[in-house]
Amino acid sequence: MKNLKIYSILNNLANGLGNPFVGFFAVSSGLSIHFVSLISSASTALPGVSQIAILKLKSNPKALAIMGTLFSGILWILAGIAATLGPLFVGLYLTTQLTAGIASLGWTLILEKISRGKRGMELARYSFYANIGSLTATLLTGYVVGKNLNNMGYFFIASGALMILSSLSLLSYKHEEEYRETETTSTSTTRIASSINALRTFYLVNASYMVVMSLAWPLFPIAQVYKFKMGAAEVGLLTVIAGVSTLILQRIVGVLVDFNRKIAMFSGRLLLAVFPLGYALSSNVYELYLIQLVAGYTNSAVIAYTAYVMDHSIDKRKALSLYSFFNGVATVIGSVAGGALYTYISTLEDPVSSIDTLMLAIGIIRILLSIPYLYIKDTARYR
Repeated sequence: MKNLKIYSILNNLANGLGNPFVGFFAVSSGLSIHFVSLISSASTALPGVSQIAILKLKSNPKALAIMGTLFSGILWILAGIAATLGPLFVGLYLTTQLTAGIASLGWTLILEKISRGKRGMELARYSFYANIGSLTATLLTGYVVGKNLNNMGYFFIASGALMILSSLSLLSYKHEEEYRETETTSTSTTRIASSINALRTFYLVNASYMVVMSLAWPLFPIAQVYKFKMGAAEVGLLTVIAGVSTLILQRIVGVLVDFNRKIAMFSGRLLLAVFPLGYALSSNVYELYLIQLVAGYTNSAVIAYTAYVMDHSIDKRKALSLYSFFNGVATVIGSVAGGALYTYISTLEDPVSSIDTLMLAIGIIRILLSIPYLYIKDTARYR
């Protein structure tokens, strides 16, 4: 398992160098709200598209993880070179997220295999390694870049180089069993029907929440630049605080996921309302730092949703791909709508007041749409 730990740390070290700053970089560089909306939803939306596109391929998880990470690394290097070229940079960044989806599917299938029987704790363990890498990189980027965005491209290039290195670390990993598309040929009709119904309900509840959740995504970097006057160091510190909190709470939430997954899913979504409400009601960046402590729980709770799909599916590759795809479609709709709403409302009132109004509304709706998670059936556990 040493190879998997190295891959997880290096890959997330690479992601931490660039991903947390892309939206902030886009707004600070003067890109339009339409580009910012696309960038804000890309890391969730586009992986789902690529996963559906390769659904019929029989490549094993190891090959998917290696090739997806390798090509993502190459594209990040090109994006770093083109960082000052506006639309070209956006296009390259969007393409990195497509290839990242291939890597993500392979990695998730590897984790599915090694976490059988202990979903919460095992997924939490690898998320812990991931956060160590991401946290270190984000702190470095924020400190070095500061308010000098001319340095940002170098970190995108470094991110790509680390991704290439992380892909090579998987070459010696032995994926001992082929991934099974179905568990047995005699899987009962009742069990298949139960799986389909459970996942259909979950996809609907989750996609509905993701639409509302992503409404705020283009607004966060706009608020950071125009309301709170933040630089890259402050943006990096927000991510670092969230990362430290996540490291502390990761294992604890992993236990909760194994003990009562439904409560973990509900509370994870409920607490996400804190962020738009916090951005609306805070008057300075120090209050935002305090709010980021909540991210330790919400970030850790993400494993509950993936674990649910794993445990309620027969064809896990298809189920995980559909989960990513529906999330992706939902976040594109939400992010683009959020940008459009901001564009319209900011013509009627002060831009900062527009942000506050939208964030308050989004926070309230997030609270309301977290409630359906309490009614999701969770009977199939740890297959």
